[in-house]
This record gives sequence, C-alpha cells and structure tokens, in this order.
Amino acid sequence: MQKENLPKIVYIGWTEPSDASGATLALMRHLFADNLWDVLVITDKPYKGVGKESQWINVKRSWLHHRLSRTRFRRLIAQYEMVVEPYFIAAKIRDVVSSFQPDVIFSVPDNTLSWVAKLVSSRLNIPLISNFQDWWPRGQFYSQNEAPYLPIRSILEERLRHIYKHSRIAFCTSEGFRNFLGDHPCAPILYPCPGKQTSLRPSIKYVENKEPINLIYAGTTVRYYGQKLLSLAKVVADREDIIFHIYGGKPDWSIQDIKWAEDVGIYKGFVKHEVVKQHIMNAHIGLIVMTSAPELEVMMRTSFTTKFLEYTQLAKPVIVWGPAYCEPVRVARLTMSGLVNDTEDPKSVLSSLEIFRDQSILKQYSDNAWELANNTFDSEKIQHIFSNNIYKLIQNTQ
Repeated sequence: MQKENLPKIVYIGWTEPSDASGATLALMRHLFADNLWDVLVITDKPYKGVGKESQWINVKRSWLHHRLSRTRFRRLIAQYEMVVEPYFIAAKIRDVVSSFQPDVIFSVPDNTLSWVAKLVSSRLNIPLISNFQDWWPRGQFYSQNEAPYLPIRSILEERLRHIYKHSRIAFCTSEGFRNFLGDHPCAPILYPCPGKQTSLRPSIKYVENKEPINLIYAGTTVRYYGQKLLSLAKVVADREDIIFHIYGGKPDWSIQDIKWAEDVGIYKGFVKHEVVKQHIMNAHIGLIVMTSAPELEVMMRTSFTTKFLEYTQLAKPVIVWGPAYCEPVRVARLTMSGLVNDTEDPKSVLSSLEIFRDQSILKQYSDNAWELANNTFDSEKIQHIFSNNIYKLIQNTQ
C-alpha cells in the first residue's frame, strides 16, 4: 500500500513510540512495525529516529516552566502541568492536527497529554482510540514531585474515565483493567505487543547437577519494585547456588547500594532490548516483580508487564513475586506458565526456585510458557487485534 493511501493516525501521548522501555517498544511496534499507518506523533519527548522527523512534534515547555520545575515549587508546577496546561496545548496543536486530516486520534491515557487527545478529538470531531496500560493517577512515580495531590488525583481519574467513555475503541492491557473500567461497547484486551515470535522453539535450559540457578530480572528498578529487588539481591549475594542479574535503568537506591550491587555482579545496568534478550536466553527463570503497597493496588490489578510476554517468547518459566490480586499472578496461575510467590519475604522467593532443579517440572513450565507465547501472547495475534479494530472503525466512519 502506498504511503499516501495509508490510514492516518495522530498519536498524542506522554508514552512515546521508541525503544526506551517495554511500554514504548510495544507502542512503536503497533504504530510503525508493519508500515500499516501514516502517523503524526505529538509527545513531550524528542525525536529519536522512529517514524518521520517531519511528522514528530515535540511539545516543549516554556523557559519559565523549566526554571520553576527546578525550584521548591516543582510539585506545584507539576499539578498545573497535569490540570491546566492540556487546554493550552490542545489549542496550540489543533490546526496542525486538522491539517494532517487524520482518520483517528490515538492515545495511551496518562496524566497530561491524553487529555489533550480527548479535547482535540471532541473539538475536531475525530474518533478517539485509547489504549489503557497503567492507571497513572495512582502510578509509581520516580519522584514524589511528579505525583498528583489527592484533589488533583480525583480530577485526573475522572478525566481518564471520561476518555474511556468517549473512546470509540478503548483497548485494555488486561482483563483486570477492563473489569475496573466497566462496560464499554468496544474494549478489546490488548496485551503489550512483544517483538515478532520465532517459529523455532528455543531449547530448554535445564539446571544441570549442582549448577547455580540463573534468575534474571529486566524492567523497572525504582520505588517499590526497586526496594523488593534490593532486598532479594541482599539475600542472594551470599548464595553460591543462585545467580541473580538485574537489568534496567538506574535504581533509586543509595549510592552505596548501587555500587555494592554492581561490584558483586548483580546490577548490570540498562542495555538495549536485543542485548537483554540474549541474557534472558542464558537464564533459567525470568522474574516478574509487582508490589502489595496499598496505594498501588489499583495499578497492580490493572497493569500488565511486557516482560512476561518476552520471557514466554523464549520459553522461559517465570516466577511472579507479587500479591494474589495482580494480573500477572492471575495469568501465571491460569496458564501454569510460572510460579507465584505472594509473600514479601525474599528468602521465600529463593526457596521456591528449588523446584526448577527437577527437569520434568522445569520442562512443564517451559512448555506452558511456549504455548502461551504462541497463543494469547502471540505478537501477530496482538497486532491483529489492534489493526483490525482500527480498520473496522475507519471503514464504519467514512
């Protein structure tokens, strides 16, 4: 299909299509992997080579905004950015969106730019599509200066529910998310899109004789997740029968703890997706971390980690360390693709790994993971859900 004949999508959101994280990678695959769409991106992140630079608009803050964001008023400025600024941004980009003549406007709901998407959609009468991945008003913020105050959080939550109702298609990243948001005429489950699945099954990596169990974690390393990872690292460090590697951005641990984790070979830093994939292939088990912190219960009940899909693509059993109510636990138990540990005790996590020394058990979990990767988590099926629903909407509105 020629570029000029492709359906046109304006993407407006905080989460940018890039290779920076699991969420941004999934978005990049949906929008750019198969050359299905002509996409205009509007985000607060700079262009880094995804799509056409001429069709990437970087929403920039004023110099005063940046300056105040580095003062003791920075949390107040963040509240303004979440509540008031979307109206100014919507007015600023309205003509650009209109001139692009999109078939649909698409957004991943967040605390700022997704409301811009809703405003522009309403004002230009262009169908809105949303992809609910995280409940950001109650999110896990790198800094508390980014978090909304309670009254602001209520406003943001009401906005997200309004986006859900206004969306012609409201993709939900899990069944838990759809249950949380309630009835909708078109709310398909859309798991985070992994890379293309290989048809050749990776060989099973068994734990041989007295070989150490190789456990790997790749993902978020800050706040509650980071503290759980650090507690696990502390108890692993003295063990010779378990190897534990953490891949991800810089943790918010103390300088001493980061240096210690690097020195003992546990924290490996951030590396590109393809490099992490090679390390996952060399591991026996993939770790998924969720949290039982009460303030993040909604997020745990609704969100779904991309790494679950990527572990299963390599036929790796997983261990989900998190509360019983979180979505990855539900899926792991339903599909028998991994173990679940819903305690807060890192020693208990290590003890539960011993079951994988039994090759028949490891094979069973590996087989189930591979089955999941080729069915529910299959990248082509996930992309088909995304593209087919959008094509139908465009056809019905022309």
